[in-house]
Amino acid sequence: MKKILIFFTIILISGEACIEPIDLKINSMAGKLVVDGLVTNQPESYRVTLSRSLAFNSDRLPAVYLVPETNAAVSIKDGDGNVYILSEVESGIYETNYAAFVGEVGNSYQLNINTSDGKSYESVPEEMPTIPAIDSILYKYQIRERLITNSQGHPVVVNEYGFLISVIVNDPVDQRNYYRWKSNGIFEFFSITDNPEIKQCWAPLFRLESAIVIGDDRHFNGNPFNQDVTTILYDRETKFLARIEQMSLTQKAFEFWDEISKQLTSTGSIFDPAPARVMGNLYNPDDKDEFVLGYFGASAIYKDSVLIDRFKASGYVSASPQKPPLLGDCRTMEPYATNIKPPGFK
Repeated sequence: MKKILIFFTIILISGEACIEPIDLKINSMAGKLVVDGLVTNQPESYRVTLSRSLAFNSDRLPAVYLVPETNAAVSIKDGDGNVYILSEVESGIYETNYAAFVGEVGNSYQLNINTSDGKSYESVPEEMPTIPAIDSILYKYQIRERLITNSQGHPVVVNEYGFLISVIVNDPVDQRNYYRWKSNGIFEFFSITDNPEIKQCWAPLFRLESAIVIGDDRHFNGNPFNQDVTTILYDRETKFLARIEQMSLTQKAFEFWDEISKQLTSTGSIFDPAPARVMGNLYNPDDKDEFVLGYFGASAIYKDSVLIDRFKASGYVSASPQKPPLLGDCRTMEPYATNIKPPGFK
């Protein structure tokens, strides 16, 4: 399926987000390979997504069209010389065998791609950095003002109720650390029915953070620090399981995501820097001048979670605006809803 993206190329896959700024000379970026991939220390299949940018459509808003890059030969080589072959599981989506290997801290990983038109691409080998543990997860009830446009087209200020989620981390003193945080969650909800088996359900939210959340220990090396990760809405007086992933980054990966984050948060005024091509770590060894979009990384991940009783944590304040329970089977009311209690809920 073609994806139309304004100013930025965004790929969302299983909760992973690879966001590549494209400069305003979009026509010059037509036909470029776009790569999104990551090896972690988690026992799972590792995914690499390949696509191609098409020409800028000058009759509409600035946009880039992406199409999957199919029938490529994709492999990952580690620092010990082992090569792992990826299979194309969907158009443009390539995965390792779940049992093939698990990434290790201290080992390096390099992506190799041979496309169906005979071109070769590879990434600069990236060594997986270590990641410290999350000391604790904190949450705080808050009310924020947000400016919206009402149905009459007038700007109005509304209150938004939620919980700010943050982590406490003890940063190691003997090394320079670069971090990224991602978050997802599961919320509890109820329906109106006489059947207790289908009255209480749980449903996932695959991504909670609305921006790229990264950091480095330049100002707090060797000391504990507090990092805000995301805010969850208070729209139901039920329990919410917030799950945090704390990821290690290399300096190169941190700089890549930092540049993207700066461009995504620009205001669009004349004082903003012009969108620029952000250099990743991929290249064509036969044509060093060919620009390849994206990044192939290696990150260690530390996971933790916290269960929030939202009604109690708010000081027994009613949710506002509140989503009322609906009539019928709760399993049909939210995407991927289940009536089987997930781990982490009491």
